[in-house]
Amino acid sequence: MKFSFYSKQNTLRGTWWKLAAAVAALSVSNLGRGSLNGKNSAFATAFSPSSSIAFSSQSSSINRHLRVPFAQGGAQQQQQQQQNTNNRRRPSFSSVNSALAMGFWNDLFPSGKYFAGALATLVLALNCACTVDVGQIGIASTFGSIERYDPGLHFRTPFVSKIEYLSTKTELLEQSNFVPTKEGLTVELDTAVLVRLDPQEALKLYESVGPNFVQKLVIPEASSSIRGLTSESEAKALYTAGRSEIQNKLKSELKERLGSRGIVVEDVLLKNVVLPTDLSASIQEKARAEQESARMEFVLRKEKQEAERKAIEAEGIAEFQRIVTKGITPSLLQWKGIEATEKLAESPNTKVVIMGNSKDSLPVILGGKE
Repeated sequence: MKFSFYSKQNTLRGTWWKLAAAVAALSVSNLGRGSLNGKNSAFATAFSPSSSIAFSSQSSSINRHLRVPFAQGGAQQQQQQQQNTNNRRRPSFSSVNSALAMGFWNDLFPSGKYFAGALATLVLALNCACTVDVGQIGIASTFGSIERYDPGLHFRTPFVSKIEYLSTKTELLEQSNFVPTKEGLTVELDTAVLVRLDPQEALKLYESVGPNFVQKLVIPEASSSIRGLTSESEAKALYTAGRSEIQNKLKSELKERLGSRGIVVEDVLLKNVVLPTDLSASIQEKARAEQESARMEFVLRKEKQEAERKAIEAEGIAEFQRIVTKGITPSLLQWKGIEATEKLAESPNTKVVIMGNSKDSLPVILGGKE
C-alpha cells in the first residue's frame, strides 16, 4: 500500500470527511511522544488544501521554544545549538505519526464521502429496527408516550424511542416469611408463587408501576396476604390438614388483588413450615396421642361389629332349630323309616327283615353278604 503525505489529495474530500480524517490522525498521534505543536501542525495540514506537511515548520516551532538566553555559558550555548540542529533535521515523532495516519486513511478509503454515507445509513437502519423475542413484549417510550410491541420485528424512531423488554413467561417467586399465628406465635413459612404478566394489561401495569412490578407489587402483596391468613389460623393448621385450606384461600386472595393489575396468579404453594421447638414437640406428642386414640376406637368398633355378627349368627341358628324341630312329627319319622326299609329290601345283600314289636317302631334290618 502506498502512503500519501500530501494534503493536496484531501482537497477532493468534503469538509466532513476532512474532519473525520483529522480526528483519526490525532487519535493515532496520541500514541507518540511528540509535542502538542506537532499534533496541531498535523491537524492544520488536514484542513489546508494548498499546503503540504512540512517538517521544517515543526522544527521552527520547537526552536522558538528552545532558545537559550545569551547570558548562559558558551558550552551550554553550543550544546543547545547542536540540539536545535538535530531538531531541524528530524521531525517530532507525533508529527510523523499524524502524517502516516492521514496518508493511510486517505489511501484506504479513497471515496470517503460514499463510505461515510453507507456507514451512516447502516447505523440509522440498525437504530430503526428492533426485535421482540417469543415470551416477551416490548414497551416503546417516545416523548412521554408508550406503545406495546408484540413478538416480532418492529420499527421505531431512531435515537429517540427507548425500548423496555418485559417477560410474559411464568415466573416462580420463592420467599421465606415470618408470620404470626392465632396463638400469638411466630412461624417461619416458605412460600412459592407462580405468576406471569398479562400482555393485554402490560401498558397499564408499566404506566402505573413500572418494569419492576415484581419487587414493587407481587412480593409485598403476597407477604401481606400470607400474614393476614396465618394470623386467623392456629399453628397446627399449618402443620396438618388445614394447610391446604390456607393455601387455597391465599391463592384466591392473590388472584383477586393482582388480577386487576394485569398479573396472572397461576398457583400458590406453602412449602416448608418451621415451628418453635417446644410447640413442634407438643404438636407431635398430641398427634401421636390422637393416632393412638383413633387406633383404639377402631379396635373397639371392630370388636363390637364382631359381637354383633356372632349374635346375629346365633339368632339365625336358633331360629333354624326352632323351625326344624317344629316340623319333625312321628308320622314324618315313620314315613322316612318306611322309605329307608324299601331301599334296603331292594338291596341284594339283605337277608332278614325283622319288624319291631310296636306299631310305631321303625323296622330293624339285618343283612349280610353271601
